[in-house]
Amino acid sequence: MPVCTGFLIAGIVGQVVSSMLSEHYGWNAAFYILAVVYAVTATLVFFFLPKGGIQQAHANIWEPIKQIGKVFVQKQLVLCYLVAFVLLMSFVSMYTVLGNYLSSAPYELSKQEILSVRFIGILGMLVSPFAGRISKHVGVGITLRGGLLLAIIGLASMGMISNLPLLIVMSILFVGGIALAVPSLVSLVGQVGGKMRGIAVSVYTFVLFTGTSFGPIISLQLMNNASYLTTFLLLACILCIGLLAACLIHHEEAGELNSQ
Repeated sequence: MPVCTGFLIAGIVGQVVSSMLSEHYGWNAAFYILAVVYAVTATLVFFFLPKGGIQQAHANIWEPIKQIGKVFVQKQLVLCYLVAFVLLMSFVSMYTVLGNYLSSAPYELSKQEILSVRFIGILGMLVSPFAGRISKHVGVGITLRGGLLLAIIGLASMGMISNLPLLIVMSILFVGGIALAVPSLVSLVGQVGGKMRGIAVSVYTFVLFTGTSFGPIISLQLMNNASYLTTFLLLACILCIGLLAACLIHHEEAGELNSQ
């Protein structure tokens, strides 16, 4: 769960930091500085991260890749991947639309003020470490669906609100819902994946980042053809598809994968 928390916080902090770098030093400065950060991180990982033991040293490296096809024929995993796709897609889309929304009337916030609003969204991430504890009490599936429902309510409400403090509260509610859903979905993919858990989680990560890549494209297209109210509502409808898929997931059926 802490990994998911750091991952989601990075999604907001990264936007704030890159925007600040772009504003003061130009858009290409963000790439240069982040390249240095990655290089330093890779060095630290190489020298200081504990070396894990080698398991199945003689295993065929291509064997997991051959299993990818089997992952996509499992209905429960496909539903999980559909949820994963819309999760971070909606997360990135919301902040893309929110930035444009707050820079226009009636708000007309400055870039620095918009960055502050984005940064406040980190408050919603504080629920992520509790996702595991909540799942133990009510179940992983219910936690996932509850997180998605909160995110949908927050996202749909944002286009209907003109009061800035309340708009910020709804953005925090949205982020909190995503923060509950992401770690719950990781756990669910692992349960449903059964013996193919490793490749199932790997494909999940790929689908998650694919949704992230589509987020700005979809949000910009919606803003070019609709009002901000309609855009927020349409994004909420897309997230509803994820909620519907989550309602159809039955992780008890993981035995189907284990038996294959």
